[in-house]
Amino acid sequence: MASAGMTPMTRHPEKRIMFNTMFNRLLSARLLGAAILVALFAGTILAKPPSGQENAKKTPPNIKAAQGTQPAGAKHIPQAPPVPQATVQLKPGEEPKIEFDTPVYDAGRIRSGKDIVHDFWFHNTGTGPAEIIQVKPSCGCTTSGEYDRIVPPGKSGKIPLKVATGHFSGPISKSVTIVTNQSGPASMVTLQIKGEMWQMVQAAPNSALFGNVSASSTKDATLTRKITITNNAESPLTLATPKCSTPAFSASLNPLEPGRKWELTVSLAKDLPNGAVTGNVEIETGLTELPKIQVACNAYLVSDVDVVPNKIAIPGTRTVPMQRDFYVRNNAAKPLVIADLAASNPKLKLNLQETQPGMAYRVTAEFPPDLELTKDGESITFSTNNPAYAKMTIPVAIATVPPAAVATNATPGAAQANQKTPVTMQPISTTPPTGK
Repeated sequence: MASAGMTPMTRHPEKRIMFNTMFNRLLSARLLGAAILVALFAGTILAKPPSGQENAKKTPPNIKAAQGTQPAGAKHIPQAPPVPQATVQLKPGEEPKIEFDTPVYDAGRIRSGKDIVHDFWFHNTGTGPAEIIQVKPSCGCTTSGEYDRIVPPGKSGKIPLKVATGHFSGPISKSVTIVTNQSGPASMVTLQIKGEMWQMVQAAPNSALFGNVSASSTKDATLTRKITITNNAESPLTLATPKCSTPAFSASLNPLEPGRKWELTVSLAKDLPNGAVTGNVEIETGLTELPKIQVACNAYLVSDVDVVPNKIAIPGTRTVPMQRDFYVRNNAAKPLVIADLAASNPKLKLNLQETQPGMAYRVTAEFPPDLELTKDGESITFSTNNPAYAKMTIPVAIATVPPAAVATNATPGAAQANQKTPVTMQPISTTPPTGK
């Protein structure tokens, strides 16, 4: 009889052997399955494409630049050309030093149309090779020729420059910036070409400027400008009769020195409308180099009394006090006096300030929240001592609100949004008022 402490495996050795064999096979199968799972997982990881960050690390710099965040259709903004770099590699202890014979060239008196040409010579007094990296003229009329780019120590070089004078008149000054391989502030040197330009036939001044002209000044007298015309050619000249491009100006020529000097008188016509008036006077010379000369003319006609703005617009609904200013300007010779400033509505408060005695005034209108404008609006009036502008009226109206644009397929939400469009002010005309 088997003892009580014995297990079935102990009592039956053949069963124990069979169990151990099955357990070992099962363990081997589990290990094999786990190995297969590990292999599959590793293959998945290896086959997975790199993340965005990893992909960015592998993207070449030139491709990254092309993958910028600039939206499609955006305009390309041209970049400034890079500044050329020095090509000379200085050795330790080498330091170039460039010294120009003169950084300023005065060409003296030059006839317009004749180019100014000059060679700027420089010497390298340093211990290393000097390099002219770049020559940058200040304007398109100045150009440089082939210059010495690399100059060894103790040697000299030159930079040829040319200024196309065209129709220049009077003093001119042109500058050119030289970029070198010198260290510090000395790396940039400024060269200058100046001169006094003259024309074969010269007008001084070269234009007839009348500036701001009031209506009364053109009625009281004829406004004129005097211009001296000088013949700088060797032979005497006979100038033709002046011709004006517009009837707003007229011109006459009076000889001062036969064949050498004349006085040109340009007159402004009367009763011209307000605004800008431009034109030119043309005179034929008979010269091949300069067949004719032109004198520009311009004037700006204004009212004797100018009011800006000439009307006031305010919102129909206001929750706080509101102020509006308008300005009165006197363009006549006689000092202007403003009196009897008043508003059609007593709730509208007015304040008059003389900003320039007899010439300029500022009027401040204060609109309280409870001021209700009539359908036709209100008005501000004042009188002046100018008979043509004895009484001036400034209309005050409610600012109109443009109707909200609602699309035909708009949703109810869009319609509600359109109803919340803020009130906008209409632009105020700056046309001077007419006197009453």
